[in-house]
Amino acid sequence: MDYQQHHDGLSAGGLFLAGTDPDHRGIVPDEAWERNRDLFFGAVEVTSDLGVRYMSMHLGFLDHADPVYTRKIADRTRILADSAARRNVTVLLETGQETAAELQRFLRELDHPAVAVNFDPANMILYGKGNPAEALHILSPWIRHLHVKDALKTETPGTWGSEVPWGSGQVGEKEFLQALLKIGFEGTLAVEREAGNSRWEDIRQAVRRLTGFKP
Repeated sequence: MDYQQHHDGLSAGGLFLAGTDPDHRGIVPDEAWERNRDLFFGAVEVTSDLGVRYMSMHLGFLDHADPVYTRKIADRTRILADSAARRNVTVLLETGQETAAELQRFLRELDHPAVAVNFDPANMILYGKGNPAEALHILSPWIRHLHVKDALKTETPGTWGSEVPWGSGQVGEKEFLQALLKIGFEGTLAVEREAGNSRWEDIRQAVRRLTGFKP
């Protein structure tokens, strides 16, 4: 695939790539670690060659109650981040699979300049991991990119919630956007819509809501 051609086509259309999000399937399973590590290395090269600063990923579930497991995740994350730093790419850990406080602890202990956060408020609702607006304040020093996405909590514990169009779920649009202003976020707001049968119209509606927002 000619990635540069796609990149140039976006630029010609007045669009830009704020970040990449390769499908690398996490770093937790030992049997897949070497393969996924090498996929990550390749994705870093493509991201860098495109002149893009950020590459988003899901680590897998953090569990500070298990020190051995947590150390493994941290060691592997550091290997990936070191490779990204050499190509001037920052690795963005996407929120949702743990609480903001748990991710904050991990980031503080890792203390790596090439690791930051891609904040996805809907994931926090889908996983039942807290209030997105409150989480913004906890993670604000690390947030570089943000998904505009909404969701409804599940009614059945242990199951997945449902993604819905922006502004119609439980993220709390007004509270969330006001919190963004308070933390002084100046990065990219990327509308993400992964469900539903009218995704393009849902995206357009999200853009209209964002541009028409009044604090």
